[in-house]
Amino acid sequence: MSSARTPSVSPGGHRAMSRSGTRLGAIRAEDAESRADGGGYADRGRPDRGRPDRGRADEIRGPRSGATRVRSTDVRSTDARSAIGAALLPHAPRWLPLTALIAGPVLGALLGKVLGGYHGPLFALLTIAGAALATAAATPNGRWWVIPALPPFAWLVAAGAELLWHDPPYADAKAKAVGLVHATTHVFPVILIALAAMGLVAAVAAVRARPRTHHPRGARRA
Repeated sequence: MSSARTPSVSPGGHRAMSRSGTRLGAIRAEDAESRADGGGYADRGRPDRGRPDRGRADEIRGPRSGATRVRSTDVRSTDARSAIGAALLPHAPRWLPLTALIAGPVLGALLGKVLGGYHGPLFALLTIAGAALATAAATPNGRWWVIPALPPFAWLVAAGAELLWHDPPYADAKAKAVGLVHATTHVFPVILIALAAMGLVAAVAAVRARPRTHHPRGARRA
């Protein structure tokens, strides 16, 4: 009978097997430790692995959530004031600024002609009121053309009324030039007052649009 041959293992093989056994033992120990903590290898990739429970997380996020709500309230109130302050008449139609700017001097001259003075107090009042209304209905970008457009337009209306309705009519070019000087003299103070009214309306709108910090009751101020 022939004896069975026993496989021989070289010293290098013994060392490799020893290292493999050591690694396997370390992996098993790590697996047992992770399972004792409440999860295994399958839990390592989970997003909630190692995070506190929901109640603890809510306690941690509590103060920050309150501060976030206060800041969001401040932003909403600031946006609301900015939307209102951008135009004193936020729901006015887009055609109102131009219409008010034109209608003021024109109606003033027409009604003044009927009542006996196309450069009288009625012309001044309607021109100033139309200018203020146009500024209140205009947006911040619209005010850049509404305000500068008033002086030339008011002067054109006053000059046209002077040349058309002067009694007796101007005979020649020299007389018409004198009439233009008279129209300029009458309309210049009206233009100054109207510009002042427009500037006041624009200043009020700018103050209302300025952002302000709103602190609710009970909120801690920094």
